[in-house]
Amino acid sequence: AAAPPTFVPAKYINSPESELFVKGKVLFRRPALTDGWTDAVEAGDGVDGDGTNLQNDAPAVVVEGYFDVIALASIGVTDAVATMGTAISVEQLKMASEGKNRLVLCMD
Repeated sequence: AAAPPTFVPAKYINSPESELFVKGKVLFRRPALTDGWTDAVEAGDGVDGDGTNLQNDAPAVVVEGYFDVIALASIGVTDAVATMGTAISVEQLKMASEGKNRLVLCMD
């Protein structure tokens, strides 16, 4: 007889959506102010917290998850935002491109 299949846990466990949390409408580390990327991150927001690294001439890099943003920041790529581990939505693309000339998508 064949051996029973081995249980392999999921790589990621996604949080459910709710009325307050809709994944397609959220970007991790999106600048909070409406004037776009330049100087938009106040102290305490984002990875580096001071807002000085978000440059308009650099492309916005859109990745899948917040660990990707953290990894990129650790090597100096500071203009990155992340979807919440879901397929990217038109709304997220619009948010990511505010104040930017280019977008770079890094999805696997």
